[in-house]
Amino acid sequence: MIKKMFVLCAFMVLFIAYNCDNEPYEGDLIIVDNSCELAIIATAEAASNFNAVSEENFNLFCQVYKDALEDQIEICGDAEGLLQLTIDSLNDCVFEGNELCDMAIQNTEIARINYDNASDSDLEALCNSYKVALQNQIEVCGDADGLLQIIITGLGDCTADPIPTIGTWQLVFMLSNNILDIDNDGIATTNYLGEIDCYDNEIITFNADGTGEFIYNSFATITYTPISDDDVDFFVTCTDFNENTPFTWTQNDNEITITLTETGEVLDFLKSTSIITNIVEDGFFATSTVNSSTISEDMTFTYLKI
Repeated sequence: MIKKMFVLCAFMVLFIAYNCDNEPYEGDLIIVDNSCELAIIATAEAASNFNAVSEENFNLFCQVYKDALEDQIEICGDAEGLLQLTIDSLNDCVFEGNELCDMAIQNTEIARINYDNASDSDLEALCNSYKVALQNQIEVCGDADGLLQIIITGLGDCTADPIPTIGTWQLVFMLSNNILDIDNDGIATTNYLGEIDCYDNEIITFNADGTGEFIYNSFATITYTPISDDDVDFFVTCTDFNENTPFTWTQNDNEITITLTETGEVLDFLKSTSIITNIVEDGFFATSTVNSSTISEDMTFTYLKI
């Protein structure tokens, strides 16, 4: 697919270069390398088709999806290792019913990453692919807490029209660059919130007068026990409580600056079409049950308007 697209693009460049009534072009030739963008779109299309597979066509669409993932790795790289993890999980593309939910979750994660990194030109296509992946995950795995449907609703019609900052936003992802299996189910992910049975209703409210508040409802204490040289079991204790932290805020383009009223601490958020994000240093922190070692990860907290 990518090769065909590349050949077509090359043909178009040659056509433009040698047409124009055979008059020579004296300026610099500008070549735009959009091969990575094309690879991402091809993966998104393959994932959308794979999300709708039946047992009869599973092998065909699975192999097409693997090929697209491999092309994206070759052209764009795979810094987080998630694309290769998905390829590995597909194995030999032999249908086994119990694999569908795991694959649906991984497909959603890839679609989310592609959407978060979308350019203006492919935002709508990748947004729609993300919605398809979410809808497939609901169909295959269920959506007990309704979070997936909230995300779908928040994406709207996938146009680039900005969503106003004023209003209420809910924490929907806690994202790391490293995958962990915090709930010990054998599936590692970069979205730690989905692994921790806590932080179900963490809220930010932005008021029109430049004030707002964080509403915290729980806190997770995380420990781990090594079970081998390269594997651990995590244990999560969630404590429910209620705390409101007031702040003032300003916004400059897509940059939101929050200043906590009580401490004066400044927090920087970035706003995209439908989400706001904040990078928290050591946002994930776990202590060992056998010695003084720790595991910590910087986290990107992602909020969706509700």
